[in-house]
Amino acid sequence: MGTVHLPKKSPARLKKNASGPASGLGHEALIEEETGNIIQHLMGKLPPGTGDSLDMRGLKEKLSRSIDRHYREISGRLAASAVQDDAAVGTRQSSAGVAQLLRSLGGADTFKSGEIEKPAGKGKISDLEAHANNLLRQKTGSILSADTAVSIVKCRFRDNALKPKTVTDVKLAVNITEPELISPAFYGYAAAKYLIKDLICRHIIESIDRGDKGIDEERIAALLSDLDNTHFDLSSIRRNIKKSAGLENVRTGGFNMAHNALVAILDLVKLDYQCIENTRDGREVVIREYEDSETANLPDERYAISLRYFDEEQLVEDRAAHDARINSFEHDMQLLWDLIEVNYHDSKPVFKVNDFEDLAKKNKGRIRDVLKHTPGKPAPEITKEPAGVRFARMHERIKNMYEFLYPVERRIMEDRLAWLEKESSRLDFMINPHHLRPGLLIDVEITSIKRRKTTLNSMAAALGEFLRGVYGCFQDAAAV
Repeated sequence: MGTVHLPKKSPARLKKNASGPASGLGHEALIEEETGNIIQHLMGKLPPGTGDSLDMRGLKEKLSRSIDRHYREISGRLAASAVQDDAAVGTRQSSAGVAQLLRSLGGADTFKSGEIEKPAGKGKISDLEAHANNLLRQKTGSILSADTAVSIVKCRFRDNALKPKTVTDVKLAVNITEPELISPAFYGYAAAKYLIKDLICRHIIESIDRGDKGIDEERIAALLSDLDNTHFDLSSIRRNIKKSAGLENVRTGGFNMAHNALVAILDLVKLDYQCIENTRDGREVVIREYEDSETANLPDERYAISLRYFDEEQLVEDRAAHDARINSFEHDMQLLWDLIEVNYHDSKPVFKVNDFEDLAKKNKGRIRDVLKHTPGKPAPEITKEPAGVRFARMHERIKNMYEFLYPVERRIMEDRLAWLEKESSRLDFMINPHHLRPGLLIDVEITSIKRRKTTLNSMAAALGEFLRGVYGCFQDAAAV
């Protein structure tokens, strides 16, 4: 395997000015160059001798001011849109903090996940992820600069299903957004070039070419007025900027370098691997310590890493698939719940109070009358039960119905319930794509013995080194 040299720290970033693009990109030079091209194009449209009477210096200054105003306005709107989008990203943490998080995980007693974990909505991280991020602040004392910042989008740990007392399963997913990986200077120059040359100045030239009455002073004045009143739509500008910058080559090249760097680091910390799978057009790779994926056949110390690069279109597809998967699961769980409820109520003797629900139903009218005479008291709010609570109630229903009997109906419902519990655990370990932003995703799954934490500690060192050096991979790809 070839030697991979990783930068010790991420490259310095250029400061951004108020208009959005990075400073020092020389957009003024682009404006001056393109203004000259427009003037030259305009002169070619004029009848012979007409240009001698025109104030070319004044026309050039007006064009430059108008182009610069539009450029700054669009840049500012793009910057404001980017800031708004960043609000949906999970809490940013340092690469050292991520490594410390892995070292600190020791089992269910480390975090009270049962008490603090709640489902998160679209674009939000769960309470457990927020708790993990807060832990990083406590462990590391401070957060490093944004140059090495990442977002933790998934942090799950649970007792292993086969050996819950001695083995822990860990899931940690880190998202590095595209603007963090690719230099703002690269984005800034591509944005300036596209906005000035391909958007604003092309619009002016097309307006000149559409003139059917010839070009004169009156027509030029009308063109300038039309340019001042033009409003550009942002809907496709960002996508076109990335396309004009050759961003696909940077993404692919940077990902390949990052993949090679990760493999080199795993070799360095002596984390062996038997299987490397490349998928999704070369922008997704899965590295597993063992080729066999059947967990029952694997040892208690093992790991798997998935490295994947997302763009916005892929995220849209993944979010739709995730929503369909969750809706299907909730439908299956509700169907089983309804089936158990029907069988449970059919099994109860009529006109007899058997449980709390029967007592509540018997006194429903009385409760309504009492609440009616209590002005200002709102109706009690009924919250949706978590999946774990619903599963426990299903088990209780089945037990109360059949006690020590095992008819075919009970076996069918218990088999279905066991499958739903397993599916719920699997979905809980999956990453919600609504929490992701376009960029790089490092998805790590570790199984480790609680008292030893051998793989956890080795992976903490590997992941910390990788997160410090991955920025340089994409910077080098952009410089090619």
